[in-house]
Amino acid sequence: MPALAVARAAADAHLALITPRLAAWGWTWAWVDDVRLRVDALGVRADGATDPYVLELDVATYDVEPPRVRFVLPDPFGQRPAASSAWWPAFEGSPPFQFALHHVYPFDNSARSDQLVCFSQSRDYYYSHHSPAPGEQWEQGRHTLASSLSRLHEVLSPPYYRGPSGADLL
Repeated sequence: MPALAVARAAADAHLALITPRLAAWGWTWAWVDDVRLRVDALGVRADGATDPYVLELDVATYDVEPPRVRFVLPDPFGQRPAASSAWWPAFEGSPPFQFALHHVYPFDNSARSDQLVCFSQSRDYYYSHHSPAPGEQWEQGRHTLASSLSRLHEVLSPPYYRGPSGADLL
């Protein structure tokens, strides 16, 4: 079986397990192609107000590695939002795990720059010269899409989530 088909099958199996939790959060998902997943997520502010976000998860190397995670525009899907966009979230404080958002991050000694959703449950974290804290490193068979999505849900919730970074209208 080709590697991409194995990755997709593993992702499908793990998505089946987390779908009820995603529904409880008001999140939905859909396959965009063989290995890219669109997740429509909600950021929840301290006052209970919600803001929509779209995540792109690339599972081409799943579950050997975590999915690649990016915040993207809903339309056209997959484009990187501006740092001043309503589609780019703002955070404050430190969750109980390493997490940061880099709108532009210089990968590979600046040969490539792209967005980095920086936490140990995202593939690009491991290609950005970061090192996970003890116990946070991705482990095949132990960590799943549920791990990645649960961490994202945690930072898109109080007390860390502050709202959209930008003032442009949705």
